[in-house]
Amino acid sequence: MRYLLATACACLLALGSAAAATAQSPGVLPGQWFLSIASNGDQFSFDIDCQPESTSMIGFSVTGDAIVLYGGFDGTFEEQGTATIDATGHVTGFSSTFTIYADDGSIVTGTKELDTSDSAGIATGTCGSDASGSCFADTSPIDLRYTATTGAETETGTARLNSGIDAYQPTCGGATDGAFEEEFLATDTPAAEPTTLTLQPESAVNVVGEPHTVTATLVDQYSNPIQDYAIRFSVSGATTGDGWCATNVLGQCSFTFDGAVFPGVATISACTDAYGDGSCEPGPTTTAAKEYVLPTSTTGTTTGGGRIGTATISVSARSDGSTISGDCMIVAGSTTIDCLDAITYVQAGSTSTIYGHATINGVETLYRIRVTDGGVSGSGRDVFSIVTASGYELTGTLTGGNLGVR
Repeated sequence: MRYLLATACACLLALGSAAAATAQSPGVLPGQWFLSIASNGDQFSFDIDCQPESTSMIGFSVTGDAIVLYGGFDGTFEEQGTATIDATGHVTGFSSTFTIYADDGSIVTGTKELDTSDSAGIATGTCGSDASGSCFADTSPIDLRYTATTGAETETGTARLNSGIDAYQPTCGGATDGAFEEEFLATDTPAAEPTTLTLQPESAVNVVGEPHTVTATLVDQYSNPIQDYAIRFSVSGATTGDGWCATNVLGQCSFTFDGAVFPGVATISACTDAYGDGSCEPGPTTTAAKEYVLPTSTTGTTTGGGRIGTATISVSARSDGSTISGDCMIVAGSTTIDCLDAITYVQAGSTSTIYGHATINGVETLYRIRVTDGGVSGSGRDVFSIVTASGYELTGTLTGGNLGVR
């Protein structure tokens, strides 16, 4: 008899459910298991009315254990209903009501009926008696549909009576032996998928050169966070960059990129990279904006000149915190840079940073000069660098001359 194997089946189902749990259906009940075994003392009452030439009707009322495989509730259950088998041996009907009494105090009520959809299996069975006066009803597994109230929510989905109808009465109308083993499989609720991606802060203002961090949050259509998902970033505009991060249990991860050298707006774009292959898959995308501005000027003076290899440089800039003036001249091979003004001057210790407008071979651009005064003797100690918005860069330690930051 199959009911003698029910305990062993429970172990096998638990092992199988460990794999199934990685692809759980949304909802409360998928992964819920019912088990009632007559020999364990569970209520196991069947009314077997066999009509081989027409329709056999099997009524049942069972109680037993409600067990969490990968969802649902631990506790007890009760279920009452009927199943019918026609003269050709096909299960033509199933209808029941059930109640779960959970260990945590929750009570779940619901109904089940035969699943007649095209995707459902066709159950068959027999119902009969023998000369000794015994009766039996025996079917293959029966695919079902359920409707349940779980808390304030109503849930619908599929279930299966894995044991089928398994009932044997040594004396027709008397005590029944057998097992009742049922599993909730999936809800009709669509599987969770990423639908909303946001970035924080959505906008921000920083001083040029400062790195910036955005935090991405990814949630599904039920507003639940999605973990272990790759988010891909790209930065364009005032600065450029790219990278990725993986979401944590809160559906969040962060990305940091270098600040822009010159004023402007950077756009940070983010997308979901479902396969971790470095490209955006169809799914939610979002953007954030980062504005870079020049720093507030301080007081100070930078003057001097010299050589970096074959390049010659001279620079002069002064600031009283409100009025700023400055000029420069750099000749490096075929490149000539002529500073037109100084619009921002920042000095910290022996290092000054100067921003302004310049021409490079006659074409106007923005520049940033940074000078570090290494001591009284500038050669081999003072450091000079210039970068322009048009892409020119020159950096090095003076090989001759002197730069002063005062």
